[in-house]
Order: sequence, then structure tokens, then C-alpha cells
Amino acid sequence: MSLLAFILLFALLVGSIVPYPGWFDAGELATAAHVLGVSHPSGHPAYLMVAKFFTFVPVGPIAFRIALSSAAAGILAAGLIFKWIVELEDEIRGGAPSSAAEISALCAGILILLVPSFAVQVIRCEVYALQTALSLGILLTCQRSLLRTDVRWTWLACFGFGVGMALQPLLTVVLAPAILFVALMNRKARWKAPGGGLLFSILGLAVVLYSPLRAVTDPSINWDAPVTLRRFWAAFTALDFRVFFHSPLNERAKADLQSASLWMVFTPALLACSVFGWIELWLHRKRMYAIWMFIVLFSALLPGFLKDFYLKNPDSHAYVALPIAIGLVLSTVGIQGFLRRLRLRDPLSTWVTVGVILGLMWPAIRKGPVTWRSEAGVEAEILSRHLDYAPAAGTIRVGSDHWLFPLWYRTYVEHRRPDVEIIGEGLMEAGWYRKQLAVRYGEERKENVWTETRRDSSNVQSVGYLLNQQGGNLPLRQEFARACAAGRRNDPMEIRGSICAHVVSTAFSALENAAPNPRAGLPFLEEYFGIHSNPRPCEMRERVKLPYPLARDRVSDFLMEPARVRTTLALYYLQCGWHAQALSLLSDSFDANDLDATLLRAFIYLSTGRTVQAQEELAQVRTFDQPRKGILAVAKSTTWFLSGERSKASMEYERARKLLGENDAAVQNLKKQFLID
Repeated sequence: MSLLAFILLFALLVGSIVPYPGWFDAGELATAAHVLGVSHPSGHPAYLMVAKFFTFVPVGPIAFRIALSSAAAGILAAGLIFKWIVELEDEIRGGAPSSAAEISALCAGILILLVPSFAVQVIRCEVYALQTALSLGILLTCQRSLLRTDVRWTWLACFGFGVGMALQPLLTVVLAPAILFVALMNRKARWKAPGGGLLFSILGLAVVLYSPLRAVTDPSINWDAPVTLRRFWAAFTALDFRVFFHSPLNERAKADLQSASLWMVFTPALLACSVFGWIELWLHRKRMYAIWMFIVLFSALLPGFLKDFYLKNPDSHAYVALPIAIGLVLSTVGIQGFLRRLRLRDPLSTWVTVGVILGLMWPAIRKGPVTWRSEAGVEAEILSRHLDYAPAAGTIRVGSDHWLFPLWYRTYVEHRRPDVEIIGEGLMEAGWYRKQLAVRYGEERKENVWTETRRDSSNVQSVGYLLNQQGGNLPLRQEFARACAAGRRNDPMEIRGSICAHVVSTAFSALENAAPNPRAGLPFLEEYFGIHSNPRPCEMRERVKLPYPLARDRVSDFLMEPARVRTTLALYYLQCGWHAQALSLLSDSFDANDLDATLLRAFIYLSTGRTVQAQEELAQVRTFDQPRKGILAVAKSTTWFLSGERSKASMEYERARKLLGENDAAVQNLKKQFLID
């Protein structure tokens, strides 16, 4: 029954795969696997070889075949969770596991495929599904070594550890304490376990030699060109990768966002049941195993805290996929133990266990199937088609990997438009990339591009092909708008909406900067929101001067919030003098706690003399991170001053000063504007 269930799940996953690499690193990894190149640090040689093997499957485009490897890895991970629970229950009961234990284990294995943090990994051209499956395999072999005192399982775990370091080093290295504990606790083997484990780890780690061996041949994708020991070490440890495309978040906002987002995916209820399962192990005199499980869970949680966690970045969710899987194992064991103490028998015990697990995970899994299509592959495919509209022997200069990697896939995998130069301005500081340009386009052209980029790094020309309303690009733009609208309706992790917002905002800025008409971007933004153009003429005035800052000017995001684009359009309306339209747009909020929408609504009320309504708007906001609290305090202080309530205004001013600091520009402006002592 379990085998049939996993086969059916695999069929569902295959049907959900978009036959084109999604956003982020998917296009680059698919391209690197196809050409057997070297991908971004740490190189991921183990993944590239597995993905290359799947490219020989004679079904669908290359990206679809590579995504099949992730789907297969997801099913493997679910099967390993099932096997882990069944074997552990067998050990606890001292005999064959009950049907309730097997059905509960099957339920836990299926649920991991529905948890959005892992569900989004199993349909992407990415390393994380394979990494999670490998990590679960390592832990299962450690369990067998610990419970059966068989040193061969320890050696197999160490070999998997070495391979994992060639797959995703950070998510693998956190397993080292668990493996070391098992090796040292095997007293029968003495030095055979740690000594042999070291040798097998080195043997598995030999997979990393793929990177320098392939780099010597100078493949089309040769990130960091790790042909020397220094370059290889820099690539493997990602020393040069921290200066890549996006700017870091404000440190305070980062800490708040990190902790809040992590608890959204690893729920307190799951953690509580995991603790209950750990207690169950301890009570069954599996104390050495219970200590090992504590080490495993603690180590697995570390990457979620050590690595920047962004809710709208699917890569971040991969860092909590393993602890969620471990939590499911412990929770299932805990629930089964509790039911045994209540002396419940099958089939009642089976249904109670399944019901409790579903209840624990329901907030996370209810949109799992929708998540299988949330990697933005549809939008990436549409946008990358603007390569076809480039002029003959033209140049496309892009400033972000969101544009660059899909175009790499078009060029190197599908061999589309080899006459067009594709320049990634964000990579021009890297010597290996300039060398790659010289190989592809010639040394003289590379130097010209380098000079142009250093002179004007803001020139992003690719959006011009997408937004040109002449010729064949209009249908392309309309197709993109429809895909974004569909994505907003089915986007539980808000990845597609954020990607669309990022693209639309970039395109809007390019239109505004390039067009002689200062209102060229207005129809484009209205089209994105499905708003018919306003028949009234826009009498463009000076930029709106707000009495307080907006959150978007202070708090950076990994990806742009969809609400941020709406704020841009609202400011445009205010600049045109269309206060009623701006207020209507802001009232139709994507998020009830959208601070910028509230700040702008309060500003409209203040500018029309409705101070009380402005105060009521600000009083409804609930925000948790420190910078937004400070901005809200500045806005409240301003409204109280304008209404003559100086005592309340001073109280909010003090709060803003504590949250933002004495030298903050908004605090200083507030102090200067109202002559605060």
C-alpha cells in the first residue's frame, strides 16, 4: 500500500512540474547541469552529475527532466521518513510494528511533501530536495548503526556525509555532530568506526574534484573558474559569493524577520509534540538514542538561524525542511506512545494518530498542492522570450540574476539567438565572468562592456524589449500580466507575486527614466493592477513630500512586496492630484497590516484636514519589527502635533527616538519641525 501511495504521489508531482526553470538559481543550475559546467559556489558537483543523468530521460524539455530529479528525491525523502518511523517503532515495541504505526508513518511521509517549505523544493531545478533526501538517508543509517551496533552503517553514513559536502556543504556539515556521536558510541568497533568513517568521508568528498576537472576544460558556465587551489577553496567555501546581487537587510529587521518567519514554518505545536516524542524515547530506556535525537534536532535547526531566512525565498525554506521532517518523526512516535498508554487498539488508534498529525500540520499543509506551482516558472518562461525580440547582433544588459539565468538557459540549452550578447552587470566585478565574456564575445568587446558598466551600472536595457508596445511584444506583455494575476490568486508563499512586483517595479523605473513623457509608466502600472486608464489628464506636480518616512524607504526586502508596487501607483496618483483614486487604491489592500498603505491613507486624511481619521488609521496598525515600530511612532507623533495634542505627541516622539535612535533623520526632522526640546 505504501509503495502504491508513493507512486501516485510521484505522478502528481510530475504533473505539477513547469517545463521551464523557475526563478532564482534554477536556470543557472539547469544550464550548468546540461553543459556539465561549474555552478555558483559551492559548485554543487554532486547535484550537477545527478541532474545530468536525468537529462537522458527521453521525456519533455531539459528543465523538465532535471526537475524530475527533485520530484524523485522528494518521494525518496518521504519513503525514508516512513522507513525511519517503522524501524523506530519496531525497536520500541520489541517486535513487528502495528498497522497503526505503519499507517502513521505513511501519513508522516506524505505530509512532508505537502509542507510548503519542502513542497516548493520537489518541483524545482534545485539541490535542496536531493539534499534533504540525502540527509534523511544519513540519519537513517546512523539510527541503524546506533541501535544495531553495526559499524558498516556508520561507514555508509560517513560516505553519505562526504557526498553531501559536495552537494550542499552548510546543510551537510550540521550533521557532523550526530555522525560523530554514533561513531564514538560504538564500543564494539572501538577505533574502526571513527577511523573507517574518516576514510569513507574522504572517499565521498572526492566528488568535489569534479569542479576543478571540469573547470580546466572551460565550459560555458564556469563560475569562479576553480582551476587553482586558492580559487577552488574560495568557490567551495563561497568566500566571494557574499557580494552577489541583493543588498543585505537592516540588521534589526533581519533578526525580527528571521525569528518570526522561522516559527511560521516550524510551528510551536510541532515542536511541542517533538518534545513529547523525545520523552517517550527516554521513558522506553532508549536514552542514548534520545540524546542522539536531541543532537540531531538541535543541529538541523541551526541553519535556519545561522542563514538569513526570507519567507519569500524558497531557498530559505530548504533550511527548515529537515527539522520539519525530524519533527514529524518524533511527533509520530510521541503520539503512538501516548495512545499505547491509553490502551487504544486498532483501528481506532490508527485514525486518532492520523487525525492528530493532520491537525498539527493543517495550517502548513492546506495549501501544499498549490505550492507545487509556486516557483514562478511560468513568469520566467514568458519573460525570457523577450530574447526573441532583440535586434540582430544586439546586446541585452541585465542587472539581476532574475533576468540573467533564464536567458542563460535560452542561450546555452535551447540555443536561441546566439547572435545576441547577454551581459550580467551584477557579475562584471568577477574576473571569471569577464574571462567568460572574452571567450564568448572576444577580448575587445569584453573591455568595452567593462568600461560601459563601470561608467553607468544602472543601464538595464532588457526591460525595453518586454515593455515595447510596438510590434509583437504587446501580446507578450499581456501574457505576463495575466500570469501575474493568476499567480496572485494561487501563491501561498507569495513568491510569484513578489517576483512580478520586482519585475514590474524595475520596468516602471526604466520607463520613467528613458521616456521623454514623464507619465510613460502610469498606463503600465494600471495595466498590472487591472485598472482602466483614468480619462482625466494628469497635471504632474512636484514629488509628494510626506511628513514622515515610508517603511519601504527604511526596511529592505529580499524580494519586493506586491503591496510596494501599489504604493508606487498611489504616490503617482497623489502627484497627479487624484486623492480619491489614491485612497480607493490604498483601501483595497493586499495586507490588512500593510504599514505603507496605512501611512499614505493617514497622509491623505491629514492633507484634507481629517486629523481624527488619520489617527484612527494609525491606531489600527500592528507591526512587530523594530524599524516599522519606529516609523509608526514618527507618524503618530506627527498627527498628534498637528491636532494640538503635544503631550501625546511627545510620548510618541520618545518612543520613536528609542526605536530609531537619536540621530535618525526622521527623528531629527520631527524634532526640528515641531521645535521639540
